[in-house]
Amino acid sequence: MSQTVPPVMIGDRVAVTGTLDDPAPLTVGMTGTVYWIGNWRNEWTRQIGVRWDDGRQLLLLPGDPFRVIGRAEPDTPQTS
Repeated sequence: MSQTVPPVMIGDRVAVTGTLDDPAPLTVGMTGTVYWIGNWRNEWTRQIGVRWDDGRQLLLLPGDPFRVIGRAEPDTPQTS
């Protein structure tokens, strides 16, 4: 059975825990802040938007190796 709620919330801090299937993958241990979550009721739109600390923006997908490491600081600016 598939997960019906996202494993993260906007503002969560996440870290990459394994190799991502991407042409320019993030390194293991890279951290970032969740800024967007797709429609989790549809398997084709289950995506997690992350602003990575190195300045990149790259989506995470279900099954990507990552873990939640905490909540973002309330004073952290969240620009679009």
